[in-house]
Amino acid sequence: MAERHLNPMFCEIVDSLSRLTETVLSVACGSETTKEELTKGHDSRSMLADDIRKSLTNISSTISQASAEIGFARFSVGDFDRMQKSCQGILTVLTALNTSFKSDIWLLIVSSEVFVHEIAPVLKGTKLIEECCGFLSEIRELLTKSARESNNKSYFHPLETAVECKKLQLNRNFELIGEVHDVEATLSKRTKDQWNMLLEVNFFLLATEEFAKELTALRAVIIANPHNNWRIHFNFQHFLPIKTAISFLSKHNHVDASAADEPHPLPLAARVRNVLLSPPSVYSLKSAAAITCLLMVMYNQPIFYQKWYLSGCLVTSLIAISPSLGQQYFFLPIQIFATSIGTAVGCAAVLAVGDPNFAILGFALIVGIPCFYLTVFQPKYLFLGLFTLIAFSNFCCNTFANKTNPNFDLPLVYLYKLISVSSVTLAFSIVFSLTLYPVFARHVLRKQLFEVFRDLNIYYRKIVVATVNSPEDSSIFLEEGHLVDSRNKVLTKLDGLDSLANFGSSEPRLEGRFPIEKYKDLISHMYTLLDRFECMRISGGGKPLDASIRKILNSRGIGELRFEMQQTIRLLLYTFGSTVLLKRRLPPHLPNARQARERFFDTLVKTIVGHAFYPDSLLAEIPSDPHGVIEALNEEKWVRLLSFSAGAREVSYELDQFGTIMQELFGLIPDIFPDASPWARASGIEGNDDADEEAAIAS
Repeated sequence: MAERHLNPMFCEIVDSLSRLTETVLSVACGSETTKEELTKGHDSRSMLADDIRKSLTNISSTISQASAEIGFARFSVGDFDRMQKSCQGILTVLTALNTSFKSDIWLLIVSSEVFVHEIAPVLKGTKLIEECCGFLSEIRELLTKSARESNNKSYFHPLETAVECKKLQLNRNFELIGEVHDVEATLSKRTKDQWNMLLEVNFFLLATEEFAKELTALRAVIIANPHNNWRIHFNFQHFLPIKTAISFLSKHNHVDASAADEPHPLPLAARVRNVLLSPPSVYSLKSAAAITCLLMVMYNQPIFYQKWYLSGCLVTSLIAISPSLGQQYFFLPIQIFATSIGTAVGCAAVLAVGDPNFAILGFALIVGIPCFYLTVFQPKYLFLGLFTLIAFSNFCCNTFANKTNPNFDLPLVYLYKLISVSSVTLAFSIVFSLTLYPVFARHVLRKQLFEVFRDLNIYYRKIVVATVNSPEDSSIFLEEGHLVDSRNKVLTKLDGLDSLANFGSSEPRLEGRFPIEKYKDLISHMYTLLDRFECMRISGGGKPLDASIRKILNSRGIGELRFEMQQTIRLLLYTFGSTVLLKRRLPPHLPNARQARERFFDTLVKTIVGHAFYPDSLLAEIPSDPHGVIEALNEEKWVRLLSFSAGAREVSYELDQFGTIMQELFGLIPDIFPDASPWARASGIEGNDDADEEAAIAS
């Protein structure tokens, strides 16, 4: 049963999260102080995070299997689903922290005397690492023991420790107020560096608090039902998807007020058309057509059907026809190898036993145990074990069932016919998939990439609305859970892109070899960009910024630059999504998100620094002196604003990296003006004349 595998899988996840937590938090305590150490540590932590992410994907598929079972277990399918989402939230915060350690600003921090003598010793004194890792150890103990055996009282308090860290008032350690000329002209490099280091430290403090909240949420799910150790679970909604049908039929009549930027609901007829033309639906129609062809042979040529044992073609054809051509080509060698091995072993078993009898069960054990192990416990080799078992059972069962049939062929002749029929069936499946509405994995990949860009755009807008643009009516504030759901939606789509890229590389392509390395690089940057957005969400703290802060951000000078930065980020996301969907070349002279953010940040800092020398009515609540400005920046509302600005900086830096990747994939439209695009000057890439192929994918 799938539920029995979930507890050990979650225990492994918690152990991995504990190791990742220890290494991530130790960086803030000064364990890595050079660029080489930070780069090496970042790479090792990224590999561990990727392994955890793959394990969470396996857990998600196992939960889907468990939802179709009637089980007797401690946790229900809903409990496992909430635990999986909590683990996903913990991993997201840790990867966001790990991504921030990669920046040049963090290298400045760990190289400064302020960090060595002031920040690192204070963080070590809070024992944050011991509290968080000890809390994870308690969570693992709760998973391995029954509710009555374990003690629900926790001896570790990571949330309280994180809150104490946030009260350390580390802003006093930075020289934020420069000279008067910083206000009158451009900010000096030293002042900018001090402010950037402050932003990074504030983000770390808020991220540790969010991390502690996610840990507490995971523990709350596990101890939710302390008195009901074992219960019978039956998820009847899996067999009666009433809610899904109602949601599908009534979707065009329901518009969420908080989701103004969501894709516009389509009419019912358009949604039915999209469902019928979707890859799963096309796969179902192809399978039905293949079965129809087989039945036509059975009814029109029954003697030929029986003589060549075409009944075994049914399973082979259904397995060979995959949702996409790339998936079909990817698994075709595995199916040929496994089918050949299973059939050959079955023939050897029949020849060794002689007259078919129950002694063949010994061979079934010899073949079944390793194949069953591969199928159940090794997801990487699932199809190898499954195909081998099917071929072996098909040969042995038919031979045993026809042992009294004088017209049945000898084992070697039967083996020859099975191999011949299987070869013809596989060839038929390839031709059938190529001629009847072919679905290419690379087309599905580009469409999924477009949807990820679109959802990232929506996610960013929701973060801004929930923190900066929140209206005064608190009844329509976007809740934190709504933002987390949007993040999980993006993560779910990202997790399926790697397999699509692998399938796409197996497909035939007239243009040449499929650039799988560039697509995987693009997917990797998408994960990083999502981490940057997560930094902004964490900085928001699950509620809007203070009204006085929003007033400053919406003022005439600062507000215009903030709006320009936000529009630049959203425009680039829309442009990249459209480029990858239509497979068009990238337009020249796209706006630069980094420059837009720098203009906004410089204006905000100059306004705050200038208030220390020349009082500004916009900052009337802050004392007009350097000491008063420093003290005000230690308040919660300013810490969140500075951390939010750090997240916006990293988002703009990462977003500009997509331009080069898009040019390498799809090219650049020639510029009719003499000045070349900044990206073109940097990379020297010319336009791709063949990039217009298959633009009809947009439909």
